[in-house]
Amino acid sequence: MAIRDGVIKKTIYTDASLKQLKLKPDPQHRLYKFQLQDGTWFNLPNQIYSEKHLLKYLIKYQPLNVFSSVSTWLNPVKIESASYLADRLFQDSLLYIDIDSHNKGTLRRVRKILNELPFLEEWDYGTSGHGFYVYHKIKTVKMANPEGRYEAHKKVREFVVNRLKDVDVPVCIDLERVSREIGTYNDGDILCQSLCGRLKSFKGVAKDKIVPHYENKQYKFKFVTNIVEGVRNRYVPILKLSREINYHRLMERFNLKNLFVFKTHKELIAVSLTTVDKNRVRKIMKYANSGNLNAFDKYGCVWMRTSKLISGKEGIDEKPRFYKAFEVLDNSVKNVSNPHAHLVSHLGFPKSIKANVGVGMNTVYVAEVG
Repeated sequence: MAIRDGVIKKTIYTDASLKQLKLKPDPQHRLYKFQLQDGTWFNLPNQIYSEKHLLKYLIKYQPLNVFSSVSTWLNPVKIESASYLADRLFQDSLLYIDIDSHNKGTLRRVRKILNELPFLEEWDYGTSGHGFYVYHKIKTVKMANPEGRYEAHKKVREFVVNRLKDVDVPVCIDLERVSREIGTYNDGDILCQSLCGRLKSFKGVAKDKIVPHYENKQYKFKFVTNIVEGVRNRYVPILKLSREINYHRLMERFNLKNLFVFKTHKELIAVSLTTVDKNRVRKIMKYANSGNLNAFDKYGCVWMRTSKLISGKEGIDEKPRFYKAFEVLDNSVKNVSNPHAHLVSHLGFPKSIKANVGVGMNTVYVAEVG
């Protein structure tokens, strides 16, 4: 995909930005995503070999946000294309922990737990602008077979999730996600920076800069993602809608065998349990004009609340409630997400659902924003 010149309203990067950049190991095998100042996203169609090489594109396009893949691949620029499956050979991955707060105590607890694990080696930790992050290299996964390496990395992540279950930290098991590049800016404003050796002197980020649209309040909620845990590259569509759409037409166009619609005071959410690959999810979201499409392009997944949205002791929005369903599943339907069948039942769908893809229930994360 060719880069399209976007509108540049302000200068974010200069030659002096080179000293703050820190690329993940083996950058030439990682996918890079830019968000331009006109709001559009694209995948950089070139492999990146060094900080100086990346800076050339940063200066030229002045992106608001810059992400790269957590994992490395044989041909990273083609990993999201269904036409180039031979290039989707998994090589390695960093363990990435995203901490949605600037509480230094939480960061220290997470680092202490992980640094006690002999198969992990801390690579970096710092602030992403919206909270802290931690990266670890995984030392023990040495296999010649890419599929075997992929599954071994997933098992390491599942083990780590269990070790961190008493800490409110969302740990993403998805090996195909992206994370913010160290030394770049969050929305062109707040620096994502390494804090190795200088955490004590870090004064934090002003709350009005972290989440200006939340008016400095602290919000808490539980959520699950649209990743089908237990299988590779399978997702379900979770659509955030501003109004009712022609659900039957959407299902017919994309061969979705079911669709469940949920409501809150502020949201209308449609979920299909039909499992599809990442490219198909994006096409469905774009066709439905889903409000979370940018989040999917940015993070590689989207999420849905499973609880109330709470600020302090005050409920800001209700837990999503079941509204209606289309072509409810029967025993002949295949490619049904087991984790998300549990989600639909949890949110009030009254009938049992037979599912056959994925294992158990999806990980439930706790988010604290503000």
